[in-house]
Amino acid sequence: MTATTMLWHYTTGDLLRAIIQSGVVRVARSSTGPGERPLVWLSAHQEFEPTAIKTAFDGFGRLHHLTLAELAFHAGGLARLGLSVSTAQSRGFQRWPMVAGMARLRQNVITGLEVAGRAQGANPSDWWGGKATPISAFERIEFRATASDPWAPVGEVRAAA
Repeated sequence: MTATTMLWHYTTGDLLRAIIQSGVVRVARSSTGPGERPLVWLSAHQEFEPTAIKTAFDGFGRLHHLTLAELAFHAGGLARLGLSVSTAQSRGFQRWPMVAGMARLRQNVITGLEVAGRAQGANPSDWWGGKATPISAFERIEFRATASDPWAPVGEVRAAA
């Protein structure tokens, strides 16, 4: 990984609108346990971080792990905000597993995240964490309407709309 490798905060099109309105990528509070520090998560995965794909209930009330195509369809497309490694480091982001200490994660939580992440096709060494970050700090913001579309800079998406 070089200093010019992009680290991405992956989200959905619906959530990107809220991020742009607020002007900041906020920490993920809903997934923290007692005593843990919430973080903004970035990934070195260059397509879409597998652990950022959501789950939903199917028509029978069963929890279902969405495919990337389903996520894009149900959540207004896919979005990502990018920081170079050097910018992320200058803003205090740390790479896994060092970030686990920053987040005050217990060993059983660290192991659980790694096992669950690998089961979803993720590589924990791609994971970075840090504090809330203003969108003005991100070097790239990209969107794609479907899982098969190429990533396009948000400015180009707006111009095409």
